[in-house]
Amino acid sequence: MTKTEKDSSPIDRLENMAGTAKEYLDMRMDALKLQLVENLSRVFSRLISIVLLFFFIGIAVAFSASAFSWWIADFLGSKIYGDLITGGLFLFLAFLFYIRRKKIFVDSMIKVFISLFFEAKSNLSEEDES
Repeated sequence: MTKTEKDSSPIDRLENMAGTAKEYLDMRMDALKLQLVENLSRVFSRLISIVLLFFFIGIAVAFSASAFSWWIADFLGSKIYGDLITGGLFLFLAFLFYIRRKKIFVDSMIKVFISLFFEAKSNLSEEDES
């Protein structure tokens, strides 16, 4: 202890300790806010990327389905049969996705969110240790 700390009263030291604790808590709150902003920006950027990806895949699938429908129509000689077969193929794919929806969507989304949030948390913990 320095001479000024010995001369200060216990109340002054307690106030100093309370001020230091408040500063520490304020810094931790700021760190948590920054971590939240980082995690939210990662989530929203992934969400936007996924939406755009599905949009462009949807356009490609629509054109491919149209081409497939025309090809089947030429092969069978009936546009109606081509459209019905293409529609049936989409119904079959929708049924497969419905059956496997938990494994395809829920489990993969859980893994993505866990990696997003806990990766950032472990990075923050490493910074605290250094």
